[in-house]
Amino acid sequence: MTTALGLALTRVLQGFSALPAIWRRHRDMQRLSRLDHRMLADIGLTRDDVRVAIAAPRWRDPTVLLSERRSGRRESRRRAALQLARLHA
Repeated sequence: MTTALGLALTRVLQGFSALPAIWRRHRDMQRLSRLDHRMLADIGLTRDDVRVAIAAPRWRDPTVLLSERRSGRRESRRRAALQLARLHA
């Protein structure tokens, strides 16, 4: 019983210790949402990327989601450029 109680208490404390990071990420997403589309494009993001990140569950790190979306777009552009180069070769 003591072990189960200790484990439960540890999980509760871990949850509380994560709150400042969650709040910071939420604040950062709100700041990103205020940027215009040109500023977002400068950092490789779209307005839709920010919307999806804001809509994600609070416990999920939105920076990981944004990075995945940006990387996926970059990879798609790279593949398209390679296919185009093969067509013209």
